[in-house]
Amino acid sequence: MRQYFAVMAVLCLFLINGCAEIENEPANNSGSENLTQDRVSAQSLSDYVKAQVQATTKPEKYMVYFAWPKIEDGKRIRIRQEQMQLIVQPVQTTFSHEVTHNQTITYTFDVLDSNSKVESTFSKQVKIPRDFVVRAGQSEFLEDQKLNIKRLFISSDIPLRTNGHNIEIITDELIADKGIIETFPEGTKAANSIDGKSAGELIIKSKSAIGQLKIFMRGEHGGDGLDGAPYGSRASDGAAPGSGWVECSCQGRGCQLSVQKLNLLETNLEPMVCTCSETGSDGDNGANGANGRDGGRAGNGGDSGSLKVEIIDGTAFLLQTESKIGFAGRPGNGGPGQAGGIALGAKTRCSGRVGRNGQSGNPGIKGAEGINGKQGLTCVYIATEGKNDCY
Repeated sequence: MRQYFAVMAVLCLFLINGCAEIENEPANNSGSENLTQDRVSAQSLSDYVKAQVQATTKPEKYMVYFAWPKIEDGKRIRIRQEQMQLIVQPVQTTFSHEVTHNQTITYTFDVLDSNSKVESTFSKQVKIPRDFVVRAGQSEFLEDQKLNIKRLFISSDIPLRTNGHNIEIITDELIADKGIIETFPEGTKAANSIDGKSAGELIIKSKSAIGQLKIFMRGEHGGDGLDGAPYGSRASDGAAPGSGWVECSCQGRGCQLSVQKLNLLETNLEPMVCTCSETGSDGDNGANGANGRDGGRAGNGGDSGSLKVEIIDGTAFLLQTESKIGFAGRPGNGGPGQAGGIALGAKTRCSGRVGRNGQSGNPGIKGAEGINGKQGLTCVYIATEGKNDCY
């Protein structure tokens, strides 16, 4: 038994979080009558199998370690897990297995007798922690979220983007290789006349952090107002004047026409002599154009949001933060006034007067101004560096 506990002590030294929990593990019967001085029976082995989980240097990879005391002479242990099956030597009291993160794994232990028949069977469940690796397809938050993880990996390849959602990240280790966290990309602007989004709240808590990390809290810029749309056509045109009536008669030899009343625009027919007997109606004025349409309002700028970072061990960690508000957009210009209608027709003999062209409308009013976003609070606490600032 001294050898078993010595093995467990060595394993615990190498584990970051010590012994991992095993679900549904029975109580340790250290006083069991099945124990001998150095070995345990096949029936009581389940009480003494211990598991530990250790993070590897690779993201999303962990090592599972099992340890147990020696069992009775002539007995062997077989370990099964999905497609894996391993029979260990009688003197072997440890087993290790590399696994992928974020899962619960069931290991089945069979104790075999000298004839390789199963004498007893029991299972152990081991919960593997979750890592979060920032990469394509896993780099943007699309809703408010609270993330509880074992390790957070951020590299310079792609930034982690919050898109203005309220995000809380709680982790044991933060590993940053010139990583970037940002609310929005630099210069992000809302759609026309839409208010810019605020950066929201970002909280990061980690027991340890290493590497270099930059955090950019940016409010989205407000959208520009739309210019007033121009009119597609002019105002109504004025009607043309009436042509009027003329009275013509013959003078001189050879004239065969009797006196007639004619409606003629131009009369210069020899030997006829024509005079206006009735003047036509006056033409209408063209309609005045409408005033131009007003410009759209400018969108307000988004707030820079609030940032809270808490690190216990940051001796090998460099953090840079930047906070920027979103600026209001540009108001839309008023649209041009509508063109006035045209007085149709022209002055001819005996016609009425031609009307006047309508006046064009005045330009529209400029859109309303927007409001710039507000500056939020940034708080950074790094215990090992004695840093505890809010600004």
